[in-house]
Amino acid sequence: MRYLGYRLGGASAADSLIRGQGVSLILKSIQVQFRRPVTYPDTLLIAHRPVETPSPSDPNHFKDPSILHLRASAYSLNQRAYVAHTDEVVVWYDYDKLRKCVQKSDTFVPFGMRT
Repeated sequence: MRYLGYRLGGASAADSLIRGQGVSLILKSIQVQFRRPVTYPDTLLIAHRPVETPSPSDPNHFKDPSILHLRASAYSLNQRAYVAHTDEVVVWYDYDKLRKCVQKSDTFVPFGMRT
């Protein structure tokens, strides 16, 4: 998420995105598949990546530019294995106006593709 903030506007944008200030992201829904139990002490590495919008048969399928679909995985350093996977829907949200919005920056290109 911090990297996304840097791409959108540098260090200050990254900090705002992480703190939920100005225009940022808010979690709409999450589905978690727990694969293995994790106990303390352990260190987890969490990685997110954007995924394409679900197929038209999916009830959440619609072309709303304020929505991003993400997939994340949690990797345990102690177990040397993935311990969880998630499918998430996040929404661009204006914390000053308290409503969803559309990210206006042209530096953000979904799925890491540039045309």
